[in-house]
Parts: sequence; structure tokens; C-alpha cells
Amino acid sequence: FDEVLESIRFFSPASQRSSEHLDDVIIVPAHEVLLTTSRQQRAASSLKEALEEEGRWRGDLELWQERVKGLGHFPGIEQLLPLYYDRLETLFHYLPLSTLVVQSNSGSIKKTVVELLEQADRDRDVARQNSRWTLSPETYLLNEAEIDTALESYPQILQSSLPVEHASDGKSSEVLHFRLGDHRGLQQKIQDHQQRQRLLEPLAQRLQQWQESGMSPFLVCRTAEQGRRVEDLLTDYGVDAQFSSEPFGQLSFRAPVTKIVVGRLPMGFLWPDEGLAVVTETELYGEKPRRHRVRPPEIGSLLATFADLQTDDFVVHLDHGIGIYKGLVHLKINEHSNDFLLLEYQDGDLLYLPVDRLDRVQKYLGVEGYQPRVDKLGGQRWASTRKRVQDSIQKVAQELLHIYALRHIKQAMTFSPPDSSFREFEATFPYEETPDQQAAIEDVLADMQRHKCMDRLICGDVGFGKTEVALRAAFKAVMDGKQVAILVPTTVLAEQHCLTFKQRLDGYPVFLEVLSRFKGRAEQKKILADLQNSLVDILIGTHRLLQRDVVFKDLGLLIIDEEHRFGVRHKERIKQLRAEVDVLTLTATPIPRTLHMSLIGIRDLSVIDTPPEDRRAIETRICSFDDIIIKEAVRKEKARRGQVFFVHNNIKTIYRMANYIQELLPEITVAVAHGQLRERELEQVMLDFIHHRIDLLVCTTIIESGLDIPAANTIFINRADKFGLAQIYQLRGRVGRSSEQAYAYLLIPGEHLVTRQAQRRLLALMDFTELGSGFKIALNDLQIRGGGNILGAAQSGHIAAVGYEMYVHLMEKAITQLKGETAREPAEPEIHLNLAAHLPETYITNSSQRLNTYKRLASASDESSLADMEEELRDRFGPLPEETSHLLVLLNLKLLLRRLWVKRLDAVNGEYVLTFSENPEIDLDKLTGLVAAEPEHLRLTPEHRLYFSSPTYDVVESITELKKLLHNLK
Repeated sequence: FDEVLESIRFFSPASQRSSEHLDDVIIVPAHEVLLTTSRQQRAASSLKEALEEEGRWRGDLELWQERVKGLGHFPGIEQLLPLYYDRLETLFHYLPLSTLVVQSNSGSIKKTVVELLEQADRDRDVARQNSRWTLSPETYLLNEAEIDTALESYPQILQSSLPVEHASDGKSSEVLHFRLGDHRGLQQKIQDHQQRQRLLEPLAQRLQQWQESGMSPFLVCRTAEQGRRVEDLLTDYGVDAQFSSEPFGQLSFRAPVTKIVVGRLPMGFLWPDEGLAVVTETELYGEKPRRHRVRPPEIGSLLATFADLQTDDFVVHLDHGIGIYKGLVHLKINEHSNDFLLLEYQDGDLLYLPVDRLDRVQKYLGVEGYQPRVDKLGGQRWASTRKRVQDSIQKVAQELLHIYALRHIKQAMTFSPPDSSFREFEATFPYEETPDQQAAIEDVLADMQRHKCMDRLICGDVGFGKTEVALRAAFKAVMDGKQVAILVPTTVLAEQHCLTFKQRLDGYPVFLEVLSRFKGRAEQKKILADLQNSLVDILIGTHRLLQRDVVFKDLGLLIIDEEHRFGVRHKERIKQLRAEVDVLTLTATPIPRTLHMSLIGIRDLSVIDTPPEDRRAIETRICSFDDIIIKEAVRKEKARRGQVFFVHNNIKTIYRMANYIQELLPEITVAVAHGQLRERELEQVMLDFIHHRIDLLVCTTIIESGLDIPAANTIFINRADKFGLAQIYQLRGRVGRSSEQAYAYLLIPGEHLVTRQAQRRLLALMDFTELGSGFKIALNDLQIRGGGNILGAAQSGHIAAVGYEMYVHLMEKAITQLKGETAREPAEPEIHLNLAAHLPETYITNSSQRLNTYKRLASASDESSLADMEEELRDRFGPLPEETSHLLVLLNLKLLLRRLWVKRLDAVNGEYVLTFSENPEIDLDKLTGLVAAEPEHLRLTPEHRLYFSSPTYDVVESITELKKLLHNLK
């Protein structure tokens, strides 16, 4: 209360829920510069001295003083630390003199220090070339000599892999020798081993030799799952191996078997003096970067939100049609005040909708550029529009279900369960699988072992590991004697996939080819002949794969990357293939169609939402086309040995742009790539860029999908306002594929020249800079572009007429009916009670947050969802006010009334009147029996009205008593 803390808790920014209670917390500064008025004044006066020393910058004094006095923290403020502080302190000021300092490979440390200082000098030179004043790095960074002097005050251990003798400097020192060996020879043998199906044979032989010579072998894996996998594999080789979950330090070093343990050693070693041999997973398969967990998106709930509903936005009421949202208003009716959603309809008619009925309203998501027509309250047009759309949907739903029914009926080949060969292939994956990636792999393998054709969508953000899921599926299919087709939207992506698949399948008896316009006619003819003769196992290609002359001997699996990039004609051919073979679709941003299918459960979906641990979100900036910005960003990227994409999607002027950039930056290598280049020419440019022979590539959107170049970490998108949201998202995903910080510059001609829709796209992209934003991007693209692609262009008009969510609702209803399931819905109960039931402004002060909370409460489908919401409200906003408790009581009652087919509840003359729907689906014998058992409280009329006389005048207590009686009817 007031300044007294009641609790301290961790909370999730995504869910806004508390996760852990703390007794205390230390809040550390978020910046190296702690801004106070006195420090800002000191910086301003120090600036004057610093700038006057260099006369060249004297004219910038006023600009810089304004910056340090008024802007707060700004980019590069850390380089001005000496202006703010009398004395700068380093790490050494905080270490006691008794601290033992361990330098692991001191030579490398010194080299890193020198490189950092040189980089700081280069950054200063670049700034000065661009007429920007900065302090000299020596004023805020320690140099090599200063670090050495500081270290001399501490006891030290210097580790070195070389036995270098140091001259005595008068200090006592001792040299300790550890006679250790490494496993480079074993690593080389594993790499050179040709029989990839028995990949671990060299290791198995070495382990048996160590055991026979009396040494104790240990194998260190990063996860328990991988440890058990390796245990199974080694057992197949006849090695006596045993997985142990005990900590490494507690194990006996004189074990007669090979112990497999979980640990994080960077490399293994041989220690003959102690009879110890330790091998790590890294030495078997290479370094496996870990990935960190990100909260998965709640797919269904992404649509059911009013978080971004603004005044004057269009909304759709299920019963009254399209209206205009005019705000959340507070009205007093009888004795109590409550909140209402104010909607305006044709001729200025107003509808005040109680907040408990917000589940009847959806935000209108239509088609870009289409202005929906506002309906008339009580008019017939909305009912006829709904019927017209429903009839059209019925036909589409029948066609859809026919396709999917065929897949379920048609007997497909059943692939065999994973064997030891597959497990060894799994073990060579150069990353640690994440839980969701592993789940996706298991989903796919389970589908492949069923008797019906697989049709699974793998959705994962750019670089999150979808390709590995496809690789596992392809490997399984080929090992079972089937051919695999991999369909990609661009020629460049086909080549990229070819490189990835060849690297992973190297050494296995798998024959892979690429069919694209990079191949000449003679080459294509040979590939097609080999395909028919089963000499090609995996064929990667563009839409060329869909042509009639491409005939597989025994196709078992079709993998489609970014299906939404293909045209209508190609999709028809894909649809035919879908009914015949297993299909796996990969996408980074689910388009409305695939998202829609996922939401209504027609298509199987697996989501991978965990990025690599060292992957960073891409820093995105919107700016005008500016020579200084371009020069500075490119030089910065070049200085860290990186590469740059410059997207200019106009072939007519692309060479002029490339020449302009080359004149701007004469020291870099510039090349051009676009779809109208000759096949060989484009192939050579892309290969030169991949192999780092080009610094900056001026290109069209040919790089949009799947291209993976870890060294490219800066991208410029010229005229970004001309691109769709999903397209910019894909383009931006070409950078940030490594641990380096990546930058995306969205260049626009000027804010006044950019359309309102384009501004919304760019602002949405700025909102979704975090890793894993693909689902949100898809929904925003849907809101902006509309859902015209859901079931083809013919449905666009219907989506525009009723809105996307209503369209989906009607589609779900049609499919439910066609499946023979009950589709009759009970009427939405109207409750008229004299009760204050709302979220007070003092409880949730933000109006848009309050509105969204109302929407979520009204959309709760059962009592447990409401209980979760109640817990969330208490957690986020504190104890419930009386009005909010009343609202939850009302919503709980409404759920019960809906199940009992009660369409209306009124309080009349001290009695509560329940009006049932026509032909209510309840047990009438139970109802009459209940009335007979409670004659003093209940009576039933021929008009399907049930009267309840409460024993109390308190409304909430009366509701509790009524619920007790009604529960007997469930």
C-alpha cells in the first residue's frame, strides 16, 4: 500500500502473468551512464572544452549540448562517458587484490584487446569522415599496456597449450605440466569414414581399445535424450556402454564400461597418467548450438482479441451485421452503472451492447481497399448477405471435404519405423533439437507410418529448423525405397536447398539432383531419364517439377517450401499430387489460407517457435534514402567482414542503382542479381556472393525465400512502402542467420509520399522485430490485405461482405454439418438483472486493455477458462472490485444458461423469469420433476417460462441459489 511493497514477482511479458515470488530483488542500472541533472550539466560544460580543442567542430557545440542536456540516453552515449564522470572506473576497481585471475590462452586475450581497440579507432575514423564528432577511444577504453599493469597486482594462473618458458621477472612462479592428448585423429577418422550407415564404427573401435588397455572411457553428451540415443547406437556396435544420469564428478573413474553422461565440455581429452579418456559429442558431430525456448503462440486466440480495435473501426455483429465502433461508454440504468460497447449503424442508429455480449462482435477484417457497407439495425440485408455467403461456403466446404476425405480413404504406402540407420543420421544433425522441433519430427514420422496420405504444415520462423524436419522425412522415404520431390518457389532457393541437402546426406547412398532453369536442356533430359529409372532419389526444383514430362518411377513424398508463392495453375497440379502421396509443406509466414485451415482443423499443423540460442532479433529501422546512412552501415558491415543485400525491385533501374552505390563506396565489390539474367550468369553471381567474393549485392526479390548466407547481416530494402508485409518479413529474414547483430533498413521516399496502408505495414513490422513473429505477421497481413487467398479469388467478395472471422465461423459451421455432427447452436442468453457488473476504470486504467479484457471474458467457452481469467485479473491488477466479481458471476451464469437452452433471464416483480428456446435440448422429465420437488421456489408455464422465487433479496445470492437448482438439469 502506498510506498510499501506487498509482493515482488517475476512475470512473463507475453502472458503478463506472474511466474515466481521473490523475497528481494536488486535492480541494477540499465545504462553505463546514470543520467542526473548535475551529470548532464557537467557533460555540457565538458563538451565546450573538448570541441574548442579541435576548432573544426566548434560550430557543432550547440547541437551537442542540446543532445546531452535533453535527449536522455541516445545511441553512442557510452563513447562520451568521460564527459559525464570525473573519473572512469574499470573492472579492476571492484576486484579485491586477493582475487585469483585465470587467463585461458593469454595470447588470444591480448590479440582480442588489440582488435577491439583497432575497431574502435576505425569506427571513429568512419564517424569523422561523415562529419560526426566523437571522443578518442583512449579516453574511455583501457589499452593493452594499462590492462597488463592492472593485472600485475593480482595472483594469476596463465594457461597455455604450448610449453613456453618465460624469463623470470623476480616473482615467484611455478610451471605445472599436464600430459594430455586430444582426439583430432579420431575426429579425422570419423570424417573420412565412408560407410555413413555405420558412422560410429571408428569410435566403437577406439572405445573397445581403451577398455582393453585398462583406460576408463567417458562419452559426454549435451542432453539426456542424445545420451540415450548414443547408448543405443553403441550397443548395436557391440560396445559395452551405459548411460548415467549421475553428475560427472560423482562417477567412478575406474568403470569397466563406457560411461555416457550429460555435460557441457567444449572438447574431450586423453589423460594417460590417470587412465582417463573423455570424448564429447562435439568431436563426433561438431558443435551443436543450443536453442532457447520461446512461448508458443496461441493460434486460436490470436483472432479473438480487441487489443488493437480503434474508434471508427468496422466491426461485425453476428445478428445485426457490419457497424462502426464508437467507443466504450459508461451508462447508468436503474440504480447501477455498467459499461457498453457503442456501435453505430446506418442512418446514425446506435446499439449499446452489454459487455457480457462482446462474444457476438468481431473486428472486421476484409479486403484491402474495400469499404464495407454499414448495415441497418433491424433490416433484412444482413440476413440475406449471410445466407448468400453461407450457400457459397456450403459448396466450397463440400469440395474441400471431398479432397480431404479422399486422402483419408485412399490407402497410402506405410513407411517403416525409424531404424538404427535413421538414428545415426539423426545424430549427425549439427544442432541440438528443440522440444518443438523434435515434436514436429515425431509428428511427421508418425504420419508417414499411417495408412493415409500425410498432409502436414510445418510452420516456423525463418531459420528455426524447418529444413531439418524435411531432411529427416526425405531420408526416411529414400531409405524405404521411395523417391522424394522438393518443390521450391525460386531457382536460387533450389540451389541453396541442394547445397544443404548434399552436406547433410554426404556419404549416404542417396542420389540428389536439381531441376531448374540453371540446367541446360541436355542436362534436364538426362535428369528426367534417370528419374524414370530410379537413379535419382531426391529431386529439388521449381515449378518445372510440376510439368507433365517430369515422371517419377516411385514418388513417395512431396515437400513444398512456401506454397503460397506458387500460382493458381501450379496449385491445381499440387492439389492432384496431394491425393496420391505424402505431402509436407514448409512455411515461415502462414498465409491466410494455411492459417485458416489450421484454425478449423482441416490440415495437420506443427509449429516450431524456438530460435537458436545465439540468434538475435533483427534491428529494423525506417529511414529515407540517405547517402550517409548507407555509407556508414555498409562500412560498418564491411569492417566486421560481413556482406550486404540491397533490394531494388526494378530491373529497369537496377544497374543505375548499382553504379550509384559503387560510386558512393568505391572500396567495396558490388554485383547485381535479378530474375532476367541468363541462368549461368545468375548462378555465378549467387555462388560468388555465397562464397564471399562480393561485398554488396543489388538484387530484386529473387532472394526472398530461404537463402541462407550467415555472413550477410545488413539489408537495405529500397521503396519498402511498395512491398507487402509478409514479403518484407521474408526479405528481412535473409539476414540475421548467425550470432551477429543484423540490421534491416527500410528505405522510403518520405513520409508524406507513403500511403496509409504502407505506413501500417511498416509500423507493424517495427512491432514484430522479435524472433518468432511469423504468426503475428500473417494475421496483420490478413488485416491489411484481406483474406482473398483463403479459398481462391472467387471467395474474396464473400469475405469482404461479412468479414474474415464471420466467414471462418460460417465455414466451421458448414463443415460441421457436412461431417454429420450437430450444428444447432443454442441461442445467446440475454440477461437483464439490476446488478453493477463491469471492470472499473480505477481497476484497469487503460481503456483499450479494458476493452480487450471484456472481449476475452465474454469469449470464455467454459467455467475453467473463466476461472483462469479470474486468476489472471487478480495476478495482474490486484484484488477484484465488487463490480468485477459481479461480472464474473454473471458470465458463469450465462455459460450455464446457454447449455440449458435458456434464451433470456429477467428479474420481474421479485421473481427471476427464465425463457427457454423453442425445442430446447434438455430433459423435460428432469425439469418437471425439479419443479414438482421445489414448488415454493419454481413454477413452469406452457410458454416455456420457468419462474424462480428467491429466498433472498440479494441478487448475487439469488443467482447462487438459482445455479444450484439449475445444475440438477445438466
